Amino acid sequence: NYIAATSKSGRAMLHLIDKQTGKTIWVYPVEQRGSDVAIAPDESFLFYGTDVGRGSTPSISTIFSITGQPLFDMGNTGQAAAISADSQYIFSKDGQSLSLYNRYGELLWSEIITAEEGIASMNHLLWISPDAKQIIVGLNNRPDGRYYGQIYFFEGEVVLNDQSLRVVG
Repeated sequence: NYIAATSKSGRAMLHLIDKQTGKTIWVYPVEQRGSDVAIAPDESFLFYGTDVGRGSTPSISTIFSITGQPLFDMGNTGQAAAISADSQYIFSKDGQSLSLYNRYGELLWSEIITAEEGIASMNHLLWISPDAKQIIVGLNNRPDGRYYGQIYFFEGEVVLNDQSLRVVG
């Protein structure tokens, strides 16, 4: 029912648009350009991320309610996000790591996955399969980030229990 949009250059505004009418439902000012926006499949929240930095506003990777209220900040993980089909989990990536959060902002797992001394920048590829058993993430492995990149394919599942989190694959 919605389209989320933001600018990729300069100061940005995050927009939520009604897909049927094309009318803007709400607008939220963010200091830095956006690098990714993603709406949860159940349309209860959306992810906004930037890879630039905080600027004068606190938003770098923020979860917003569908009504436009910031719910929580996820830290410096703003390059890209993928939300599980049941809207319970948010995978996000920054320059070097892949992280898993629950829908309430609790960090469940994070791991640096780039090669030694790798710095990933300006690569916004992150995809999760509907059954959450495959993840594809693109990372650059050189500081210039222009010509050398790696695509990582993860297969397995995330196993949660009362005592621990285990990422299998």
